Amino acid sequence: MSKNSAKNDNLFVFATKTPWQFICVVILYAIGAVSFPTSIIAKIFGGSEIANMLSIFISRIICCILPIWLIFEIKNQKILSLNKFFSLSLIALPFFIVVINNFPIVGIIDGSVTFNPNNDFIKWVCYILVVLGGVLIEELTFRGLILPTLYRRYKAKNNSIFLTVFVQSILFGLVHIVNLLAGSSFSAVLMQVGYSFLIGATCGIAFIKTGNFYSAVTLHFIFNFGGLLYDYNMISGNIWSPLSIVLTVIIAILGIIYALYLVFFNKKDKLNEILLLENEENEF
Repeated sequence: MSKNSAKNDNLFVFATKTPWQFICVVILYAIGAVSFPTSIIAKIFGGSEIANMLSIFISRIICCILPIWLIFEIKNQKILSLNKFFSLSLIALPFFIVVINNFPIVGIIDGSVTFNPNNDFIKWVCYILVVLGGVLIEELTFRGLILPTLYRRYKAKNNSIFLTVFVQSILFGLVHIVNLLAGSSFSAVLMQVGYSFLIGATCGIAFIKTGNFYSAVTLHFIFNFGGLLYDYNMISGNIWSPLSIVLTVIIAILGIIYALYLVFFNKKDKLNEILLLENEENEF
């Protein structure tokens, strides 16, 4: 290793030699990023609902700059390669059924859920931006920084993929506890923690098995897009019915079985190739 390159490896060494310290820093940053007082920016745009949504998007995008820089600094930049942007392995396709089910499909079909007629094109565009901004900051921090760090940490263990996915999913779920400080009820936060664990595991497995970071982003975006429709008043009505609950349980069980198969029986592991772990072993 040359002296010049050694000067630029401080963060990489920090992330690999003291992974938990690095992970704690990233988690604290992620919490700060999503807790940014967007009302400050919203006032600039007039303080309306649209202004508030735009302020959330702008703040999230600004907060994405540091994680992207860190991804390059800890030598994860290949995961952001645009060559893989439109590539999608068949391995990830069953997961899309799981996330699409987060849409209130049953309610829309039977008429118990309707789209708010007052939401115009601008509102829908802003909604897409809000969802995208939140997904990007979460994926860049957890799947872009934390997951590869854990992956390096556990790579020598036989159950490395399981440990990586499980731990990063636990962390991703628990970090949503901070929503209690925003006034959310304990039951709502508990449900969100559970959902976050599941989507974190889904995105993590898809990323590891396909080597495509954007597959995780897409899965997360679809999941959040369907799940936040009610929260942003894009739809109204009863989003849960006996049929939708049964359908969700069945799809969730099948998704869990498929995920366990990929973790314990499918030997394809594209992330190892992307991170070039063999080269790191020779370098250090």
